[in-house]
Amino acid sequence: MLGDARLTLQDAPDQFYDVIIIDAFSSDSIPVHLLTREALALYHRKLAAHGVILFHVSNRYLDLVPIITALAADAEASARHLHYRPAEPNKVEDAETEVIAVSQRGGDLGFLDADLGWKPPAPAPSSALWTDERSDIISRIKWR
Repeated sequence: MLGDARLTLQDAPDQFYDVIIIDAFSSDSIPVHLLTREALALYHRKLAAHGVILFHVSNRYLDLVPIITALAADAEASARHLHYRPAEPNKVEDAETEVIAVSQRGGDLGFLDADLGWKPPAPAPSSALWTDERSDIISRIKWR
């Protein structure tokens, strides 16, 4: 289903989806409202008991990993991070990719094997937790 995830999901039945993929962060203007405590609560409500939320967070300008890590910790959910770096980074079809998987509250993501590159993300500072009332995109800029 395409559209604004929060608006589109509100009408979906609860515990309906096995996988929810949020892929809206690759441009230089990101929809912050999809990365808040309230947004994750909605995703969790629509997710089946053993479902997984996948956030595609590849972005040249922003480091969004701590945001999702903080959200998962706040929701008492498991998280796994996959950062794929191609051997030949100049090939367009083999671009660097970053994904974070988040389980339901208390869920297990052990099936996302470390041998395949999935790792627990580093703990995020409490300031990385975004809500509908508070976010700080400046702190997420990758200053190169």
